Amino acid sequence: MKIFLDTADPAEALDLARLGILDGITTTPTFFRRLGVTDVAAALRLLADSVAGEIHVEALGQGADEIAAAAEANFRVCPRIVSKIPMGPAGLEATQRLRAKSIPVNLHLVFSANQALLAAKAGAAYVCPLVGRMNDAGMDGMAMLSDIVRIFAAQRGLQSVLMGSSIRSPSDVWRLAQVGVPAITVPPKILRLMLTNSMTEKAAATLFEDMVESSYAKDRMRGNERLPTLPASSLIREAALEMTLQKVGLVAVTEAGKVVGIVTDGDLRRALRNGRSILEGELRLIMNTSPKTVLPSTPSREVLDLMTRNRITEVLVQDQDGKALGYVSLHDLIGRVEQT
Repeated sequence: MKIFLDTADPAEALDLARLGILDGITTTPTFFRRLGVTDVAAALRLLADSVAGEIHVEALGQGADEIAAAAEANFRVCPRIVSKIPMGPAGLEATQRLRAKSIPVNLHLVFSANQALLAAKAGAAYVCPLVGRMNDAGMDGMAMLSDIVRIFAAQRGLQSVLMGSSIRSPSDVWRLAQVGVPAITVPPKILRLMLTNSMTEKAAATLFEDMVESSYAKDRMRGNERLPTLPASSLIREAALEMTLQKVGLVAVTEAGKVVGIVTDGDLRRALRNGRSILEGELRLIMNTSPKTVLPSTPSREVLDLMTRNRITEVLVQDQDGKALGYVSLHDLIGRVEQT
């Protein structure tokens, strides 16, 4: 199942993208207004830099001509943009025009199996029914999605991907997966709820306590092959990209082989939420010049205490000369214990 994050916040997208579970972003003009965004094109490019995969955003207008023109403008901003077009006669007409130009479309605001069938027939790359809104209107949204899955399977010539949207709870996700829906768009709050379970947390805490009493940083660290290192003159855009590619939450800033600072995903989020235009700035603008570090011989108990006191989940490991050797991650520690 493809999972798209329903947000306009690049910091939140970057934070969840490093988990390796996202296939892209869906967003709306409403989200941009809430964030006070005035330059939507720049915001879309920022989202594209934060997450690999497609970015789904509205292409609106009065009539097929205006809708198609808006979709073409989206595509010029970034070729990974899929334009969300409301279902209806104008939307269908615009979709078939855009299909001829190889510009992908997500026909959304779909509320019936017939609408879904026509959207797929018109050549939409994605067909997007709204499960939660169906339920709000007294319909059985899950049953409707199940019917559409069967229709798409029976009509083998249809190439559209069915995307479930308006998801209100984690249970909606596994039910959509159960009936065979191949893609969903989910709010950050729901995705975070899917990540957690009290039984997992309790068991992991016990395993971690057992582990930290008998190991050292060198036993649990990830080496330099997984640690992004960049000079202070590098662009912040490069740091964001490295974090996404390596699926880590930090970049070591080095000069002449020695650590002079660190930039974390938290630093990026804080800068973005303060309204700073950071992507083209240098790392020295936001880096922490007094990062929390440990030696390879530091006991894991001390590493844990350091993380707890400073509310961080990753710590640099360096040698006595200040050379970066790798990093220790709280989540990676737990994962490795569970595998033993």
